Amino acid sequence: MKRNKRIGLVGAGLMGKPMGLNWLKNGFELTVLPHKNLKSAEELKSKGARVASSLKELCESSDVIALMLPTSKEVEAVCGDLLPLMTGKKSYLIDMTTSDPKSTRKIAENMSAAGIKFFDSPVTGGVKGAVEGTLTLFIGGDLKYYQDCEDVLSAVSKVRTHFGSIGQGHVAKIINNFVCIGNLSVFAEALPLAIKMGLDAGDILKTLSAGTGNSRMLELYGEQILAGDFAPRFKLAHAFKDMGLAEALVKDLGAIDLPVLEGILNEFRRSMNAGLGEENIAALIKPIENILGSEFRK
Repeated sequence: MKRNKRIGLVGAGLMGKPMGLNWLKNGFELTVLPHKNLKSAEELKSKGARVASSLKELCESSDVIALMLPTSKEVEAVCGDLLPLMTGKKSYLIDMTTSDPKSTRKIAENMSAAGIKFFDSPVTGGVKGAVEGTLTLFIGGDLKYYQDCEDVLSAVSKVRTHFGSIGQGHVAKIINNFVCIGNLSVFAEALPLAIKMGLDAGDILKTLSAGTGNSRMLELYGEQILAGDFAPRFKLAHAFKDMGLAEALVKDLGAIDLPVLEGILNEFRRSMNAGLGEENIAALIKPIENILGSEFRK
């Protein structure tokens, strides 16, 4: 069934491409402007998407524009270019990047002054969730804008929560990442320790996964670490950026000491200094393995 909203996607990367495929499967007309990955854009084209050569062309072909970019820096640049192109139009602009809430609010001021319907809706669920169309969305901004675009968002997600004013979706996503990345940091230390103490890798992973030690992050990355698979589904450098956003939230509150957050950041700094930024986030385990002299592998 063909849908009446035309979607424009800026950023057909690891997450953006499968999201685009789900929009196509759900009957939406899709135009894509690749941020970096031309191969992904070509794959979307083979499934029926249109590939735009410019933001102007994308705007002319879209009722809803979704941004799925690496950081707020790219979002700010793209939104600056979109501002004159979208002024006076009735289209919607959704930032689905994990962005800095302060940056999002600044962008929103400019967009609102130009009458552009802008809101934030960062995602979680990883590439698997993007492929399956079961992402969780954290939404901030005008409730009506979200409601007007719910058909677009429901095509790529299973759970959607509106957290309030603009930028609050990004705040909620940062809290989510603090929790899940913190969990990964714990088992990145605990698993090599288990090997150092003479436990079998497969046995301890199976037992943790069946008991109170289990978590979504262990389910996503435990078997990958065991297999030595550190292909960059979610780059360690991007996770470090996300934890930096959490650090910024805390700094804005003043003299607050969160030792767990500081410990996580130190783990990431050590991994970045070891040159692991382009590997999967699970590579956080490697410096610990080196220190203990024990690899968590089959």
